[in-house]
Amino acid sequence: MTGRKDPADQGLLAVWISIAVVFSLLAAGVAGLLAWAGGLKPPAAVLTGGGAFLGFMTLGLAIIGIFRSNRH
Repeated sequence: MTGRKDPADQGLLAVWISIAVVFSLLAAGVAGLLAWAGGLKPPAAVLTGGGAFLGFMTLGLAIIGIFRSNRH
């Protein structure tokens, strides 16, 4: 290609990012609930869930980036 982005490729990227967001939210919810069940106060449990979301989202975006760069 001559530098043009394939619209189908952009749509697929959006799907993969959406999947990463869903898994990150799931991990954040589980981490927050486990932290709260383990005795942390709710604000600390929310911060724990937020940290889990950040970590999982960073990992997901890194994996997506690696697979996209290996494709070309």
